[in-house]
Amino acid sequence: MKIKKSKWLTVLFGMLASQTTAADLYISAGNGGGGGSGTYGEAAGTGGSGNITNAGGTGGLRDSWIANVKYRGGGGGGSAAYVSTSNLGATGTGNGSNGTNGSTGTHGKGGAGGTFSYATLSELGQVTANGGEAGHDSGATAQQQGGNGGSVTIAGGNLTQYNNIHIASGFNGKSASGDDAGTGGTGGTTNVALDSISNVDTLTLYKNDAALSFSASNFIIGGRTSSLDFQGGATASFSTITFGDNGRLQGAAGAYSYQNVAVAGNASSVDSLSLTSGKSLSFDLSKAVVGGVMLSVDSGSYEAGLTVSLDNASQLRMNEGGSVTLIRHTSQTGLANLAQSTVAGYRDHVVYQSSVSGNDYVLTAASAWNNGGEAFGTGSFTVNKADGAVTVADNLGDRTGVAYASGWDGQSFHKKGDGDLVLSGTVNYTGASTVDASGSVTYQGAVQLSGAYENRGSVHFKQNASLSGLVTNYGTMTAENAVLSMASVSLLGGGEQQMAASQLLARSGAQITISDTLTAMVYASDFNADTMSFDLTHYFATEGTGNITLMAGSICEVTFDASFYSTLAGLDAAYGDTVTLLLADNREGLNMVWTGSLLDYSTLDMEALAEAGWVVRENYADGGSLTLTMIPEPATATMSLLGLSALLLRRRRRAA
Repeated sequence: MKIKKSKWLTVLFGMLASQTTAADLYISAGNGGGGGSGTYGEAAGTGGSGNITNAGGTGGLRDSWIANVKYRGGGGGGSAAYVSTSNLGATGTGNGSNGTNGSTGTHGKGGAGGTFSYATLSELGQVTANGGEAGHDSGATAQQQGGNGGSVTIAGGNLTQYNNIHIASGFNGKSASGDDAGTGGTGGTTNVALDSISNVDTLTLYKNDAALSFSASNFIIGGRTSSLDFQGGATASFSTITFGDNGRLQGAAGAYSYQNVAVAGNASSVDSLSLTSGKSLSFDLSKAVVGGVMLSVDSGSYEAGLTVSLDNASQLRMNEGGSVTLIRHTSQTGLANLAQSTVAGYRDHVVYQSSVSGNDYVLTAASAWNNGGEAFGTGSFTVNKADGAVTVADNLGDRTGVAYASGWDGQSFHKKGDGDLVLSGTVNYTGASTVDASGSVTYQGAVQLSGAYENRGSVHFKQNASLSGLVTNYGTMTAENAVLSMASVSLLGGGEQQMAASQLLARSGAQITISDTLTAMVYASDFNADTMSFDLTHYFATEGTGNITLMAGSICEVTFDASFYSTLAGLDAAYGDTVTLLLADNREGLNMVWTGSLLDYSTLDMEALAEAGWVVRENYADGGSLTLTMIPEPATATMSLLGLSALLLRRRRRAA
């Protein structure tokens, strides 16, 4: 008769309890019990034992022998599977009992299977473990084999509180020797499938006689060295290995496989990294440090077809010229198979590109203007005060023939934000330029632009610049130790009633030349109510030493609004009418010279102007100029005129 005894233990550990101190964790299947001795057996089998597991029971002996009567010892009990934070060793409560000896007229009995009492381990998910099987009784026809060791299955769990993790399958029990010897029981199998393991010191797998299966959805390396030790041909499968900050994964090279590698920190390293086609390699750029190394690999191999992703690029604060080493190798195979990728950077004018450089896989920041391609190319440069000064070293020329996703035409420039942008390369695109209010652009390289230029902020030229399109200036444009050549310039304020100063500044011997037209739009609110004098310095501010020259043949126009025209003796004036002026000025060391020919003011209605209170003084000694000055009422006669030097007004009558 064969009697089989087994005890199944199923424990569901709650995820809400907490493990307060770091410890070592042991997960082990049980060992088989030893076989009982046979009729003529000389020795009973011993239970399996070794590594971290409990021992199976030893089989019983044949106590005596009588002719033609077969007495056998009973099989030893198998030991229980267990999960513990202490190493119970061979004396733990999970041991199987020894089989009893056979005696005259009586067969030995099988030893009881081991059982184990569990403590709560909150980090584990569902744990299913069974006790050891009892050894088989002996009888006239029965086999006296040892009981099987208990198996263990763990599904889920997040191990974060353990320094060292030991996981083992069971040993088989040993068979007895001699005739009709009992066989040993089989060791228990171990199946562990965890959700995650975080930053352990060691993970050791012992594959003994029974099967061992180990996997984890995520193995997180960071903060310390994690060593892998797989014995007896044990292997592991990791869905993802995640490298955080300052961690190292070493040992067991080639004994584990994984689908994905995620690099989510800096200064981590690994002995060996091998990725095959269809696997994925990702980098969390929000954790990258400019100038740093994310992962060092002692030996690596990469197959074509590997997927590489650059995640959270918008959170990496890296400007053009900056770099991050994604992977640094001491040796490598197939590194060229890592794809070159381009993603948008944290600013609209920055892109990040990953590529192979020597034995390294590097991420560099480049200009979206030249390197963004169809997906990320743009002429928009957004810089805010909080970003500090941003320098772009790329030359900016036309990038046409591409259908950009942003709608950019490939040849226009737009500075946005209130921060400072420095362009150190040459600038020679042909499209329009726009500088938004409060921001600044500094050109350190040569500039040659043919499109319209609108400035509402502050623009600085440190080298020679040519702007042949219409320049509309609401803010400040400064030439410093350079020649700024412009064709047509409009100096405009920011609002009809509250005008901001529109300034052209020449510093450190700079020269500003205007070859076609200088136009200023002004409103009645810009004039002194008593003198009705037009103050050009409100729009054409100068400082330092330099020259601003209106080239031969060009004119200077000022457009007044209708409310001002109504003061000019009711001359049929309307909003948008213009007058032309000729000015010779030498103020604060600046030479402002109008070199155009004498303007024809014969069409001015002198009689109507005189009736309105204007006095016309003709002065040809200064190259020919005409000054129109309103004579104030006697009570205000002592009030000074606003800095008007020589003003020539010529009313341009509209066509009937």
